[in-house]
Amino acid sequence: MDQLNSEGMGLDAPLREALWAVVGNGRRAGRGTRAAVEQALRDHGLGVLARLQRDALAEVCGLTESQAARLAASFQLGRAAERARMGERPSLKRPDDVARFLAPELRGLEIETFQALVLDARHRLKVRVEVSRGTLTMAPVHPREVFAPALRLRGAAVIVAHNHPSGDPEPSAEDFEVTARLVEAGRVVGVPLLDHVVCAGERWVSIRESGRWPRET
Repeated sequence: MDQLNSEGMGLDAPLREALWAVVGNGRRAGRGTRAAVEQALRDHGLGVLARLQRDALAEVCGLTESQAARLAASFQLGRAAERARMGERPSLKRPDDVARFLAPELRGLEIETFQALVLDARHRLKVRVEVSRGTLTMAPVHPREVFAPALRLRGAAVIVAHNHPSGDPEPSAEDFEVTARLVEAGRVVGVPLLDHVVCAGERWVSIRESGRWPRET
């Protein structure tokens, strides 16, 4: 294997070969193309590149339009396959279930997004709703947007989650404040908030399990 392929990109050999097969359309990608893609992987990481659209991939990785289109499509298929493994209506009884379910949507995002998961009485997913999409450090949240889908679909409970693009899943003071507001709103409308999970890469923190869950009056 030549030096370009063996330099550390955080990818094992089979994944590197799959990457070059996609970029090269079944043929070995050119040396210049491989060098540009490897540099992009070192600079940004696979998770970030996987979130980019075709034009951004072409610019960041130095790819042609057709190469970038194939790579973007392969990333999209990978996310779809990851979601499919959990089924259309996964049971979300534990925070790690939530983190695993949302990983394809949240991994590599460079802005915060706030998600509401409406559950039935057996904690199976009825619907996932992106409540808001914000900046690098915050995504505005209003209780109405969180609980309206649950009331419309007669959901039994709600779990919320959001990502920290910084890579640190430790909840902020604002995260605890938002949780307290949502717990109270859920009590008022009769749809309890079960947890608030903060995700960052492969790590996550459950606010309910953190010992700082708001007291429910």
